[in-house]
Amino acid sequence: MEDAEIRDAEKQLEKEYERYMHIALEEAYKSLKEGNNGFGAVVVIVKKREIIAKAHDTENVDSDPTAHAELNAIRIASKKFGKDLSESILFSTHEPCPMCTTALIWARIQGIVYSVSIKEALELGRTRIDLPCEELIERANAPIWVKKGVLKEKCITLYES
Repeated sequence: MEDAEIRDAEKQLEKEYERYMHIALEEAYKSLKEGNNGFGAVVVIVKKREIIAKAHDTENVDSDPTAHAELNAIRIASKKFGKDLSESILFSTHEPCPMCTTALIWARIQGIVYSVSIKEALELGRTRIDLPCEELIERANAPIWVKKGVLKEKCITLYES
C-alpha cells in the first residue's frame, strides 16, 4: 500500500475513532464483569476499516501479569494476519504501558489511539509505570503515531468506579 493511500485511509478512519473506542469500552466492561482490571482494546485494518481483533485484559482470571488488553488483541490479530500489523491501528481505553508499547513496536503497528493517559490514571490512584508510550516510541525511533483523549470522559468514569 502506498503512503498516500494509507494517509487517505487514516483520514477516513479518524471519523470513526469514537465508534472503535466504544467497542474497546465494551471490552473493558466485560473485563470488569470477569473480575479483571477494566481495560479494552481493538485492532483495526486501516484501509478496510475492519476490526481484526478485540480483547480485554484477563490478568486476574488467567493469573498472567502479561494478559493486558493490548497484548491479548495483538495475539488475536497476529494469529490471523501474522506478526506484521503495519497496516493496523490499535484503539485502547488506556494508554499502553511500556510492555504493551514495546509489543506494539515489534508488531509494527501503524498508530495508537487511546483514551485515558498513564498520567491521568496515576492521578486517579491507579498503579502504573510512569513512562508515556510516546517517549518509548521516540526512543525506539518507531514510525508510530499516537492520538490521545478519544472518549476520555467515558473512560475516566470507568476507571473512577
